Amino acid sequence: MKIKIVYRNYKPLHDIYTSLKIEPPSGVEFVIPKPKKSLRRLYPLYLKFGDNVLARHIIAQAQKYLFDTKVEDPDIEIYHFAQLIPQKTPNRPYIIDFEHVISLANFVELDAAVKDRIYTALAHPLCRGVIPLSQAAKCSLQRLLGEFDEALSQKIQVVYPALPDYFNLFADQAEYTHVSSDPSLLKILFVGNAVYKKGLHELLAAFKQFVSGNQKAELYVISDAPAELRKAYIHPTIKFFDPVFAHQAIIKKFFLPCDLLAIPTHDDTFGMAFLYALSCGTPVLTTKQFATPEIVQEGRTGLFVQSNRLHLEDVPFPNRKTTQEYHRSDITEQLLVEDLIGKIGYFCDNREKLADMGQSAIIDFKPLGKFSIEVRNSKLLSMYTLS
Repeated sequence: MKIKIVYRNYKPLHDIYTSLKIEPPSGVEFVIPKPKKSLRRLYPLYLKFGDNVLARHIIAQAQKYLFDTKVEDPDIEIYHFAQLIPQKTPNRPYIIDFEHVISLANFVELDAAVKDRIYTALAHPLCRGVIPLSQAAKCSLQRLLGEFDEALSQKIQVVYPALPDYFNLFADQAEYTHVSSDPSLLKILFVGNAVYKKGLHELLAAFKQFVSGNQKAELYVISDAPAELRKAYIHPTIKFFDPVFAHQAIIKKFFLPCDLLAIPTHDDTFGMAFLYALSCGTPVLTTKQFATPEIVQEGRTGLFVQSNRLHLEDVPFPNRKTTQEYHRSDITEQLLVEDLIGKIGYFCDNREKLADMGQSAIIDFKPLGKFSIEVRNSKLLSMYTLS
């Protein structure tokens, strides 16, 4: 069975779909178009004018030709739309997935016309399945559409992204070329760009205060963090790395040898970095927002820190303006900084509990686990083969 992944291919397919390429459902061959990097030049125009009604119409029309379903392979049986809806009805069955309903609106202002287009695409008889990638994503759709009618309700099934059990897959392959091998050090990892929305500035502030008390810890940051932020936190225990590592390299060189992933995010719809860490047996420290309570179980696979600046809690349907405010805001929230200091201290003093959390995390990636490839593939296959 050939299934084409339809996505906004001005950049590579998101990490959420990596394991589809690694291990697709039995009997399924995914056709994934190559990225058209030249389309990236249009992105600044979208950022500037995306909320304009005319611009939104142009974007929708452009998607028909740039990302949509051309019949170039008669063997393709199903289209799998990743984080977008078809702008014209395909001539064969299709599936739609999403992290947040706003992705189905091209991340611009939701209005009645956009709402109608989303419902029409999901309710169409050729739409075999609607896949929220978390319960939070499902709730975002319900908040937009209201109670699902029977026809739509039967199509909807949460299917979590999945990863291999990297802890056991690369059991003895952790590399200590960038991370210290000193077992007495608490080794903390941050991975991510858009650093202000992910709370890197607050993590840096907390960590610098923490190690000033002669605590034994190191922080490893993989990010395109701006030069001014790096310069403000020059410290022998803080190591910055540009995000240039290949997929397996970042697992072996960072996720496996580090003890804790800390991303005190203000705005994330899913956060694959959390899943990568947990699949490596590395507990997570993050904020309690949108889908993170579904990914991290407090006290079992990680801990939450407090924040009063959580975009998706404050703004149910974010638009470009509110999102950019969170992306650019370098406000340091003292509540978050203080809680980070306390939670990092807890992990430093309770290394056995940290190790127990890591072992608990791995269970979720074993064959019947919540984030296992086997469970994900079984759910997808049931949708793909639905007659």
